[in-house]
Amino acid sequence: MASKFELHINWRITLFSALLLPLLISLGVWQLDRGEQKKTIQQSWLQQQALPPIDYLGDKGSSMRDTAASEQATADKADPHELTQRYRRVKMIGEFRTDRYWLVENKFFDGNLGYQIVMPFLLLSGETVLVNRGWVPGSAYRMDDPEFTTPDGERVITGTWLKPSNSRFIDQQDIAKITWPYRLLEVDSALMARQLEQPLIDMIMQLDADSAGALNINWQPINMSPQMHRGYAVQWFSMAAALFIIWFVTSTNIATWLKNIRTPKT
Repeated sequence: MASKFELHINWRITLFSALLLPLLISLGVWQLDRGEQKKTIQQSWLQQQALPPIDYLGDKGSSMRDTAASEQATADKADPHELTQRYRRVKMIGEFRTDRYWLVENKFFDGNLGYQIVMPFLLLSGETVLVNRGWVPGSAYRMDDPEFTTPDGERVITGTWLKPSNSRFIDQQDIAKITWPYRLLEVDSALMARQLEQPLIDMIMQLDADSAGALNINWQPINMSPQMHRGYAVQWFSMAAALFIIWFVTSTNIATWLKNIRTPKT
């Protein structure tokens, strides 16, 4: 007769598993959730990129009109800041300010390290907005400013409205006297407004590759694909399953029980 299945709790492994197992499962669920978020962002970005650009006329962000259907224009003008969060393409008329601009550091393009160039763009209305012109290579010496050209005079530019990331893990000092161009780790519209000594809305335009003033452009709406997040989720769930199996084997007589079932005593 086969031996009875019994549970023999190994308290050390049980305590360890009780603490770690929920963490592993929650990390897997979090990765799945992040994957769905990235999928939504990617789909929204692709949908908005397929639409014609909206004319941004300035006046502190209140005047916007759609160059397509009039009913879409009515909806778009209702909340222009919501459009920016949905990667809406816009068109502006104005000129670049070349006396003051920012170098966003530690940016890669085709495996090369360099900067993203962010410049103030003065609209016909008098409002100034931030424009990310793209990437330029850096010098072997950090204090050497990169070389690039800027179109002068009034220009029409097109690009995508975005809200800056504003990472809480990056602390950028606001110094009283600065030298232009100023180096930043990320776009911080509040800090940049103080440095520019004029108001800026908390948005930035990323230039289209074929727009006037564009440098090296390779914008990506997400930094990790939904598939990669799902792959990480599988890894976390696999670790959780392995931990449960270890606990189950060490806390029961499952090995002996299965052996006796296969070879019953006569």
